[in-house]
Amino acid sequence: MRLTKGGHDIRTVPEWREFAPPEYPDRQWQPGHSALELAAAWCGGGAPAVPPQLADLLESHEDTRGCTIVEGFPELPNREDPHRSRAARVVIVGGEARQGTLGA
Repeated sequence: MRLTKGGHDIRTVPEWREFAPPEYPDRQWQPGHSALELAAAWCGGGAPAVPPQLADLLESHEDTRGCTIVEGFPELPNREDPHRSRAARVVIVGGEARQGTLGA
């Protein structure tokens, strides 16, 4: 699984902050805030990995069971909502469901 932003691979929480900071880093990059907590969930082990809670959720439904998360894009601008400038915290791209390959 790969996380990227602007051509940079993101493997750690510090790299997430460097290459994909939230809109207001001083305010949003704090314990308990979604920006930092999401980065820790995806990169807290020192390498990108699907958070266990998301893996469990995907495995709980027949349509997503066994899917492979291929790539993620932190702080991706939301161009579909013309009234908000907020970015999606992380957008993930998955592949075809294959037995035992979640997050590989």
